[in-house]
Amino acid sequence: MRSHPTLRRIRPANIAAFLAGVAVVVAIHVGGLQPILDYLVQAAMHTRVIFLVIVAALLGIVGLGSAILALRHLERHAVR
Repeated sequence: MRSHPTLRRIRPANIAAFLAGVAVVVAIHVGGLQPILDYLVQAAMHTRVIFLVIVAALLGIVGLGSAILALRHLERHAVR
């Protein structure tokens, strides 16, 4: 059976980039660096950086979707 075209485009680098982003967010929350994140959000709201924040959020969502699809793809082959 041929794999779905979307699954063929998922690369380990995409999953690694998404996991790195998650690790940064977790480190900010766990490490008590929340004020730095709040400052960046406030700065983004007053400048055009908000566009970059939105793009980064969308890339995170796409990365999450790619990771989920990759895991489902791996799970499907493991069951067989």
